[in-house]
Amino acid sequence: MNKINRGELSFEQRVFAAIQKLEDTGLARSLTSREKVEEQNSNVRPIDISFVLDTLIKNLKISIACCSRTRSISLQDINEVMELKSELPDKHIFWLVIEGSVNKKAHAVLKLAGITLHPIDKFESIISEIYTRYQTSNLNELRTMTAMISELRPALSPEFAHKQHSAERKLLKRFKDIRRHLRDRKAKPSVGQDHRD
Repeated sequence: MNKINRGELSFEQRVFAAIQKLEDTGLARSLTSREKVEEQNSNVRPIDISFVLDTLIKNLKISIACCSRTRSISLQDINEVMELKSELPDKHIFWLVIEGSVNKKAHAVLKLAGITLHPIDKFESIISEIYTRYQTSNLNELRTMTAMISELRPALSPEFAHKQHSAERKLLKRFKDIRRHLRDRKAKPSVGQDHRD
């Protein structure tokens, strides 16, 4: 990905550019902007950004609302985000990336609604760290070996799948809501079986 001056980007473009770095690692795919969601009252509202987090054991659909107000985020803003999240299937992970601040009460309301709050600077920092660590990891080799072994020697594939799963979890550990979905299973992940939601 080419380096872009952050001053040239809108807030939503900054968030999108951060997710593109995750896409470069192979952990994100199907990245879209302004995807339409139909509400119960037949209104159609766009989700700012959505993508699929692609890991060995699960595909996790992540939707992102961007709130670029430099003032503190209001209760009305929170209600709009919660309403949008309520229209999505329960299995979606929902993030709110913000530029302003959120008071403790609003933060607690978001947490109860299953919405993870990410201040933009911290969000970009986490993804940059994942990207940097990915560059020095052996995850690509593990992905190749897991796929190859599952074809050639299926009996050995759980061992390689477990190593790949561990590497993915380690890379994504700062996203606590994702980590919860990628907990180690009692049985090691097997490439031959479908563990994806």
